[in-house]
Amino acid sequence: MAAGLVAWFQYDEQDIFFLTDKSSKLTKRILEYSEEAYLQMAAIDHIKEMGAKEIRTSTLYYKKHSVIKPEYYIKETKAWIVYPWEYGEFAAFQYDQLKEKMSIKEIRRKLKDIGIPPPLVDAFFSLILDNIDKRRKNNE
Repeated sequence: MAAGLVAWFQYDEQDIFFLTDKSSKLTKRILEYSEEAYLQMAAIDHIKEMGAKEIRTSTLYYKKHSVIKPEYYIKETKAWIVYPWEYGEFAAFQYDQLKEKMSIKEIRRKLKDIGIPPPLVDAFFSLILDNIDKRRKNNE
């Protein structure tokens, strides 16, 4: 079998992909970060069921407190990780957590200060303000 995708499934609304080398003896499971132990365990179980002879995991960032230690990782970290494709989700989470304690202006500043690109913060809060305006108009 040639190298490539051998399996895909969805677990707890997360897409999971499996890759295999050309001999099908080594199957690798790639995750963004190794904190998601339940995903790794489900993936490993699924790969075993598929008959893999050897399973190795890899991740971008490994945290010592993770339940499973991958065989391969790029860097060990203790930091909270926000990938570029998660900026919108992270901004929404921060807004929900801080909206009772801080003004929108303060939340925007905080997100920019921690490294979220200003144009993305501005675009996100433009959507928030539009939604707030729509709710007000609907309640009038």
